[in-house]
Amino acid sequence: MEAVASTSRVRGWSSLPTDVLVRILGSLRWSSHPNAALVCRQWRSAVSLSSFYPAWITPLLLSTADVGTANIRYYSPYYDKNFEVHGPLKVPGAKIRCSTGRHLSMCVDQSLVFDIDLVTGALVEVLPPKPHALFNFVVSDGDERLFGVEAILTIKVASSIRNSSGEWEDWKLTEYHPDLPRIRVSPDTNPVHHNGLLYLLAQDGRLLVYDPCRHDNGFEILDKPDGFGFKCEDSYLLRSSQYELMVVLIERRGKAVHVLKLNEETMEWEKVESLHGQAVFTGSLTTIIKKPKF
Repeated sequence: MEAVASTSRVRGWSSLPTDVLVRILGSLRWSSHPNAALVCRQWRSAVSLSSFYPAWITPLLLSTADVGTANIRYYSPYYDKNFEVHGPLKVPGAKIRCSTGRHLSMCVDQSLVFDIDLVTGALVEVLPPKPHALFNFVVSDGDERLFGVEAILTIKVASSIRNSSGEWEDWKLTEYHPDLPRIRVSPDTNPVHHNGLLYLLAQDGRLLVYDPCRHDNGFEILDKPDGFGFKCEDSYLLRSSQYELMVVLIERRGKAVHVLKLNEETMEWEKVESLHGQAVFTGSLTTIIKKPKF
């Protein structure tokens, strides 16, 4: 009798309409969805119709690096759709300097920094310009600090802290280090925060690291890794869900795509043979790895 009752309960869950199962999944932790898909075909179908993680933590991948006065369009892996911010961005000459989550950092007139919320369309002026600085990237470590990175001929970094009144202090620029070698930074990828440090990816596969606690030292070039081991046309740096530094490399004209991860013991790039069912998305300037739909 107990076995019959148990079978009846299983069939009862499996016989529910798919839209009901999708609503049930919506109330569960997103990390439990893969296990739910193993129950039966009906649950697997429900998981395929629901998203792997909630919208409020989905990264938004931008399709352009120069906004100007055009409308902003972006792709969301959560919805698997393209979206457009309502109304044009009326900031002539605006250029994307960082895209993280739903927020987009832009620079106008040298280093005048704006922040736009891609969901609400709200545009906020964050910081006034810093004389003689031209930021290629503007990165936030959350809500308290901003880092502006100039990577043209030399690598410089400036920082600004939000004070107790909620206002941003003036940029504090690092000292010029003439002995720092010239190095070309990948223009397609965000700098990445990892273990309290800020990492930049050079086009040849080397890494530059900045420690906010040693601000005056600026970026330092690590001795290792010393390269990817082969040539590529585009390179993207990211931090995986397993808290590893990884790169996505695309050969000329998309001939091949390689994914490498940094072995932090040997400080060498190692080829990733399998993503274990995950998918890679690259954009301007965000790169992520996520679990696709079943």
